[in-house]
Amino acid sequence: MTFYDGGRRLTEYLRYAGFNAAVLSVNCEGSTLYPSEKMAPTPKYDSGVMLGDAADPRRKDVLEMLFRLFNREGMRLIPAIEFASLLPEIERLRLDENLTSRELDGIDLVRRDGKSWSDVHTPRGGLAPHYNPLDSRVQDAMRGVIEELIDRYAHHPAFAGVAIQLGAETFAQFPDENWGWDRATRKRFANAVGVDSTLRSQSNAAADAEKSLWLNWRAAQLGAFYK
Repeated sequence: MTFYDGGRRLTEYLRYAGFNAAVLSVNCEGSTLYPSEKMAPTPKYDSGVMLGDAADPRRKDVLEMLFRLFNREGMRLIPAIEFASLLPEIERLRLDENLTSRELDGIDLVRRDGKSWSDVHTPRGGLAPHYNPLDSRVQDAMRGVIEELIDRYAHHPAFAGVAIQLGAETFAQFPDENWGWDRATRKRFANAVGVDSTLRSQSNAAADAEKSLWLNWRAAQLGAFYK
């Protein structure tokens, strides 16, 4: 079955079931259903480049085809993005020999004990919460992925926004309360609320109060980014 046949059957089923819109994952598990300079997608969903004779080397724009089908049917389509794979823009920073390790501080997702996610977990197929979503460089790279998609497809009548998938392997959220503990983020927090950046207090009551401040501040910062 071709991509077109699959898309046509999708719209036919939605109409049969009484739906007029769909949220469809178009960027997940390191690959995309559209050409992307911001993601460097793998051949997982488009293996033409892997053919021995290289007869089909260009990535197909399946999302464009889907939007045209949804346009024709008068339906709305919301493409969804999963931030769980490495971002080329961030990885280029790591390879920049002019940047020191301190200048790169804040990019990695760091646990309270100072360990990064990769120190304590093995990513499944390269999918993991690789980055700290409060770091401005990570946020800029995430915005770039979203803006690329908007620039390509927002002109379609069927375009109804962009969804971001949240999950245990994504860096669009924090795994739990113990993450985001890098030096740069702790310093930002300490400057904002006026506490010791180590968040270590002598009394349990003071520790609980600082923990509450930390979680509220972290949530507010992440909420501001999404807003």
